Amino acid sequence: MRPSLPAWGRPRREEFPAPVLLHIGIPKSATTAVQNGLSKSRRKLRKAGILYPELDGRINHHHLAVQLMGRRHGAWNPTGDSLDLLERLKRDAAAPGVTQVVLSSELLAEIDITEARKVLSHLGHDVRILITLRSIPQLLPSSWQQGASAGLQEPFEDWLHEVLREPAKLDLRPLMSMRGDDGYTLMTRWKKLVGAKNITVLIPDPEDRTSVFVEMEQLLGLDQGTLPQFSSNTSLSFTQSEFTRLTGAATRQHLTSFERVQLVQQGMGNGMKRGTGTKGRPATLPAWALDAAQEAGRALARSVTATRATVLGDLDVLSAAARTGADEPYAQPTEFPLSMVIDGLAGGFRRATEAPFASDDALRPVVRAPKVEGLREPLSGTAQAVPLAFSGSGGLGRVATVARTRLHSASDAHPLTRLKPGRDVRDAPAVIAVEPAATTAWRLYQSHLIDGGVQSWAEFAGGLSLARDDAWWQERAAMLASLVAGSDVRAVVTVEDNAALAAAFRALEAALGAPAGAVTDISHGTPGVALMSAEHAAILRGFNQAIDGRGQDVDRKRLVVNGLVSSLTSRAPEHGPLPTLPPTVAEQAREHDERMAALLIEVGVETPDTRASESRGPADPDSVEVVDAEDAVAAAAGIIRAARAVSHAARKRAAAGS
Repeated sequence: MRPSLPAWGRPRREEFPAPVLLHIGIPKSATTAVQNGLSKSRRKLRKAGILYPELDGRINHHHLAVQLMGRRHGAWNPTGDSLDLLERLKRDAAAPGVTQVVLSSELLAEIDITEARKVLSHLGHDVRILITLRSIPQLLPSSWQQGASAGLQEPFEDWLHEVLREPAKLDLRPLMSMRGDDGYTLMTRWKKLVGAKNITVLIPDPEDRTSVFVEMEQLLGLDQGTLPQFSSNTSLSFTQSEFTRLTGAATRQHLTSFERVQLVQQGMGNGMKRGTGTKGRPATLPAWALDAAQEAGRALARSVTATRATVLGDLDVLSAAARTGADEPYAQPTEFPLSMVIDGLAGGFRRATEAPFASDDALRPVVRAPKVEGLREPLSGTAQAVPLAFSGSGGLGRVATVARTRLHSASDAHPLTRLKPGRDVRDAPAVIAVEPAATTAWRLYQSHLIDGGVQSWAEFAGGLSLARDDAWWQERAAMLASLVAGSDVRAVVTVEDNAALAAAFRALEAALGAPAGAVTDISHGTPGVALMSAEHAAILRGFNQAIDGRGQDVDRKRLVVNGLVSSLTSRAPEHGPLPTLPPTVAEQAREHDERMAALLIEVGVETPDTRASESRGPADPDSVEVVDAEDAVAAAAGIIRAARAVSHAARKRAAAGS
């Protein structure tokens, strides 16, 4: 046993069954590679008297570290005072033949001296500290990516300016492994607590990936080749990191840190790491930051030397230059590759179907219509919604069905009726919404995608038949003739885009005497009402292909329809071109629209001119390769908020039960 330092240099500690080697990182310094090697060698290590404990199924000891620090954690330490893993560790360390315990968690490199004392107080008097380091210029991009992958971080260059504000002082916050807010640096903090002779600094050779394993074997007194060699964990690219960072920013107020790490970092991040989509540009140190980063590396080397710790490796590596990017500043992406977005969404979905986010309840939509204000008294008017489409009820009909129920609660009778062929016409103002055949075809396609379909637009549209028999036309002619004879037609809207659909909603509001937005806002919480853009459809189709039927039906309803789809359609553009129909189907659409126009004229209804909309040109969802960054983030945030609702409800139930 090593002699302990004088009492003033150490916190008071309880007895521990064996000496401890505490590997604290720092993060992004081959720690994952070391942890993989140690965890895969547990049996060999145990034969050599070394315990690398398996406490919770993880390769590292983050869970234990959180408990030793006394930090609250939603899953690992809900009350902040759990020590169940420490008790398990003590039992394992007291087993016959155990001569040394090795623990590894880079979380411990980021704590202040007070938390460090608390950790050491649980581990006895014989603790050695192992610190792994790497080039600061190379570390900085990786560290930013690590935070960004978990949905945190400022934009890259803003973060760098903050980290490198005074590089020689080695207070490189927000790089918390180089924090100085407690009056110490990484090296002086641990020297104060355990003494220089109990600190080893390991600097792997950046040109030799095997060096960290060779040095660990020598440090532990193992035969060469005992530890299997692993590469460090794959990092996200700069582009992928921006996707997770922006998603984290969009959902941060809704998530606990545990939920954010699980859904953003492990869900989206792992989805992109393992996916086959475009990765995007790497994160490299901007040229302007190189000198300051190298100065920080030299300052760290001086600090290690001054500490008189044992050094394995070359201190000059700490200031070695990294690959640098162009001189122009990094800009926040305005668009992301579609394939990359799909990988992230699929990864988030998979994680959201697992505990503690799984549910057998589809829940309500994530994007909900605001409460209808001003309806404590009955509405002053009534109205009839008259959707005309070659298939289904169109956007106006869908919203009228939902709005009818919601508006009835404030009235003695249903104030809103959706008129169908064969139904008696009421003596109420009417709003007619005429959907051109191309609009309805696009609406049918997005319904196909919302239901989980994977057909391309070309495949789907090519299989459509827009022709309707004479009986169908006669039903609509009779309905319109009766309507015109018995009611006041307040508005006729040709629904060629979402702006026109909103105009139909406003006309209904006026006829009902309802507050502005009473009907319009209901549409925002009804998936499938708004017309998606081509990019939105491409996202949804690619996502359907990626998940390939994974998850239960309830997962699709909860996470996709009420999450992803609702978030996307809440961002549906007011004006947007429709995809081109195949020639044969386009001819059917033209004939349908001409016959509908003739029918309306025949009964005395004049329709608006729609030729202006045709000048916007077609859109092709099958050729989309990049999507708007805000749309990508909205899709991811929809899934995450839907998943979070489950764990939030579970916490509320648990709190109520206690």
